[in-house]
Amino acid sequence: KPLTLKIKAAMVAIAFIALVLFSCIIFIAVYEKIYDEKIYPGAHIGLHSFSGATRDEALKQINSFQTRLESNGIIFTYKNKTMPMYPVVVAPGDLDLTYELFAFDPNETVNNLFSLGRSGTFLKNLTDQFKLLTNPVNIPLSARIDDALLLSALKENFKDLEIPAKNAELKINSNFEIVILNEEKGIVPNYEAGILELHSRLQNISSDQIVLSAKADVPEVFAYELSSKKTEIETLFTTKNKLEFSYNDEKWAVDKNVYKEWITLY
Repeated sequence: KPLTLKIKAAMVAIAFIALVLFSCIIFIAVYEKIYDEKIYPGAHIGLHSFSGATRDEALKQINSFQTRLESNGIIFTYKNKTMPMYPVVVAPGDLDLTYELFAFDPNETVNNLFSLGRSGTFLKNLTDQFKLLTNPVNIPLSARIDDALLLSALKENFKDLEIPAKNAELKINSNFEIVILNEEKGIVPNYEAGILELHSRLQNISSDQIVLSAKADVPEVFAYELSSKKTEIETLFTTKNKLEFSYNDEKWAVDKNVYKEWITLY
C-alpha cells in the first residue's frame, strides 16, 4: 500500500506538471496569436504606450504628430515674444533655399517598436516578452535634430530681446588720457537649454510650448586684465610721439594722433 500511494502521488504530480506545461503552451500560443500583428505590451515612446497597436495604427499616430509639427511647429517663448519653430524653414530672401531643423523617420520608429520581443531566438523572445510585461521599454523616436541650425534660428528670432555682455575696454581721448571702462554682464535667452527641451519634447511625442529661461551672459574681457595694457600704452605715448617705418629705401613717420587709432586689444 505505501508503494501504491507513492505511485498515485507521483502520477498526480506528473499530471499536475503536465497540466501546468499544457496551460503554459496554450497561453503562449494564444498570446502569440493575439500579438502576431501587434506591438507587444510594454512598448513605449516617452509617455505614450503603443501596446497592442498594429503597424498601421502606430504609424498613423507618429505621422499625425509629424503633420501637427509641420502645420503648427513647436512654440518657443521668451519674455513676451513667441516664435514657432517648424521642421523645415525657408531661408530669408531665397524661397528656393530651405533648411531642415528636425525630422522623423516614422517607419524606422515603428520597426523598432515591432522588434521588441521578436529579434532573437524563440526562448529569448519569450524572455523579452515577459520582461516587457514587468518592465516596460522606452523606444526613442527616430529623429534627427540639427542643433547648430536650430541655435542659429533661435538667435535670429530672439536677438532683439538679448542684452549681451559688454567687455571691458580702453578709451583714449584727444589728450591721450586712457580710461578703462568696466565690463558689464548681460542677460540672454538660454538657447542651449531650450534645444535640450526640444529633444525631450520630440522623444515624448509632445508639441507643448517651450519657455526659454534667461541666463547671464559673461564678458570675455575684464577691467583688471587691461591694467597692464593701459600702462604699456601710456609708456608708448610718452616715449613715442611718432612711429617710424621703413620699407626698402623709403622711410616715413606716423604721428601718435594717427597711430592711437590703430591700437586694438584682443
